[in-house]
Amino acid sequence: MSDKVIGIIGYNLFASGGTSRSNKNLIKEFLNGGHEVVFFNNEPFNNIDSTRLSIEEDILDRKISFKEISEINCDFRITTFIITRESMFVYAKSIRYIFPNSIIVGEIHAPLALIKETTDLSLDYIDCVRVSTPGIAREFELRYQFANVFSLNVSLNHISTKIEDVDSITNNLVVYSRFEDDVKDISYAIKLLHYVVNILKKYSITLYINGYGPSEKLYKKLIDYYSLQKNVYINKGLPDEYTYLSTSRFETFGYSIIESLSNGHKVISYNGEDNVIKDLYSNMSGIGWIDKDLTKDAHYIISFLEHSITEKDYRADMLLIRKLFSLEKYSEIYFEKVQDAILKARNESLKKGTLLPEEFKVINISDKIKKYKGLRKKITKLPYLAKIINHPSVLKAIKKIILKNSSLEYLNYNSYGKIRENYFFIESFHGANFTGDPKYLAIAIKKVKPESKIFISSKNQLVDIEVRNFGFEPIRTGSQDYLTLFNKCKTIIINGNTLDMLIKHPNQRVIQTWHGFPLKKMVNDIESKKERDRQARDFFPRMMKWDYLLTSSDINTELLRSAFRLEKNQKLIFFEEGLPKNQYLIKNKASSDEIEKLKLKYFFNKDIDKKYILYSPTWRRNNRKRVTQLNLKLLIEKLPLEYELIVKLHPNESHLCEMYRNMHHRIHCFYNELVDIQELFLLSNCFISDYSSAIFDYAHTDKKIIILHEDSNVYRKNIGFYFDLEKLTGLKGVKYNETSLVEAILKEEKGYLYNEIITSQLLSKDSLDTTVNLLSKFGIKNDMK
Repeated sequence: MSDKVIGIIGYNLFASGGTSRSNKNLIKEFLNGGHEVVFFNNEPFNNIDSTRLSIEEDILDRKISFKEISEINCDFRITTFIITRESMFVYAKSIRYIFPNSIIVGEIHAPLALIKETTDLSLDYIDCVRVSTPGIAREFELRYQFANVFSLNVSLNHISTKIEDVDSITNNLVVYSRFEDDVKDISYAIKLLHYVVNILKKYSITLYINGYGPSEKLYKKLIDYYSLQKNVYINKGLPDEYTYLSTSRFETFGYSIIESLSNGHKVISYNGEDNVIKDLYSNMSGIGWIDKDLTKDAHYIISFLEHSITEKDYRADMLLIRKLFSLEKYSEIYFEKVQDAILKARNESLKKGTLLPEEFKVINISDKIKKYKGLRKKITKLPYLAKIINHPSVLKAIKKIILKNSSLEYLNYNSYGKIRENYFFIESFHGANFTGDPKYLAIAIKKVKPESKIFISSKNQLVDIEVRNFGFEPIRTGSQDYLTLFNKCKTIIINGNTLDMLIKHPNQRVIQTWHGFPLKKMVNDIESKKERDRQARDFFPRMMKWDYLLTSSDINTELLRSAFRLEKNQKLIFFEEGLPKNQYLIKNKASSDEIEKLKLKYFFNKDIDKKYILYSPTWRRNNRKRVTQLNLKLLIEKLPLEYELIVKLHPNESHLCEMYRNMHHRIHCFYNELVDIQELFLLSNCFISDYSSAIFDYAHTDKKIIILHEDSNVYRKNIGFYFDLEKLTGLKGVKYNETSLVEAILKEEKGYLYNEIITSQLLSKDSLDTTVNLLSKFGIKNDMK
């Protein structure tokens, strides 16, 4: 085999991480095989970066050069290109344009389940694809209908399997990983520690989390949320002895597992949602397995930390690693597999440089770079701009923008793509949380249609956690993926309005659940003319997107019809079948098992003596610094010790959470993203609110409701009410002080007639059959045979 010049394209070789490590090993394997390597880095770097890496990897005097991606058309000696990031497979289009006779290999490093549906893999321009295992190869071929796939594990060039002593009993757990919670799920590791420490009272167990990335703020929030500051540390020096913990949802190979074992550390790993890791390492004594059952996993971890493995078992693990994954002549095996894959189905037309399909327009890199350099030359002749444009940080930013958005650009003229019957787009409160009717409909749809694709709008990583708790994939609200996937979904389920940027296709259907029975006036009925006109103008085009509206009674329907001028949407269909979120309350209001589960979720205990008061006031537009004039600290101290207060803030006032969380040890305020108010309804013994529609849902629990009025005259003048709450239901708004409110909370009553009036008149259609009736009307039928 003659020496080759190989071009490797990577995202950022000079950063840490599994893919970067794999690329470094790949470079060394090809160099050891007698080849020359040109590495094209997607991210900017400098000579210091490349020199440092060459010294660290001992390749300083080898046939290796490092270039930026913009220089990809500068070396026509390259015969083989290897693209090592799925999002960069699109580069194959331009490579094929510039190097029509080259071999292009795509390497899959991300788990297949995490490759976004919107990712352009450009498989028509790639000769073959490398994956880690035969199982992944079969799945890739089936999923993408692409036969040119071969399996070969990544090189272990940097790992020594020399026999060392393995750590025995230790109370230390370590995670080292990039902080990308959607993949690595380190948030689960923190929740696991919360259960071990706060619930099982194992205070000596400590978790060290080392790495970097976009989820670091999330992890710090969770550590604070679970009060784990003495047990969980981020980027602190590691102890000498520890057990490595991996909670990654998916892995394609698991470098960190082998690294930890080879360094003498036991490992606890999640099976993986696709079981790839379990298949690879299931026979190793030094690895214990968890399955993301929080209670079960917490007890298992305690047991495993106290368990030691023998030298004989550890030696067997090291021998097995060498047998399974350490390959001599790695580069020869690599090229043999490439050739075998190409022979299966080589696309001769693209190999010969045939014109590209009409829907794509490829922009030649060299042309773009020339234009950029010419423009820069003209600008730098201007005296004031020359200094700015030549500043290193400005040059770096401009170059990055041009290369990413122009050099490998293509135009797709199909703006909608194919709308899929089995695709569902779910959004609660513009992605601010995953609650309400959209949540309960999503759960029901997945149950009857397990093969459906359900996309959940999410504003941030805390919402992501809650979405993934139910087995769904979050999509970032307002992102390009969000827009693209919306366009593919047949069914849209929302409880407010879609963002204005979303354009409804005629073949899509929008199911509007709204988020509460109206007491306060809305949109076209608001008392203030200025506010009414503004809201009506903005609301009308959004309402015209609706195809179905869910309500809980004929009164509910008529009030919404008045507020939104629904007669203007002549295609709108009303379903007075009740609301799924209230079906949850009806089903579970007497369930001790559900309430016990919720106590563990929110309070880390099953204390049956505690009594919780839920306070959830309506949002005000005046950017208030507190949600009530009452002194809540004084209030809770006047109540008996078994009482505790939950302050549930409106999402628009969530910035006040820290103040209420730290006000008193018997006052609780949870992050809105992690809270479902229906669950808090079940937990609480009494509900306090002012004008919130939540009071009507709460009536299904048959528990006490207290109406606290502090600004009713102002509210009535500016907003207004649809009806007199006291006359209709008997619920009277009172301006309580701390003492009188305590008396109202403690007052014993035999029953609450207002609950019966609300549920029988205003929410009369809510029932245990609500969800199944709705799915039937929507034509969402069971996939299960």
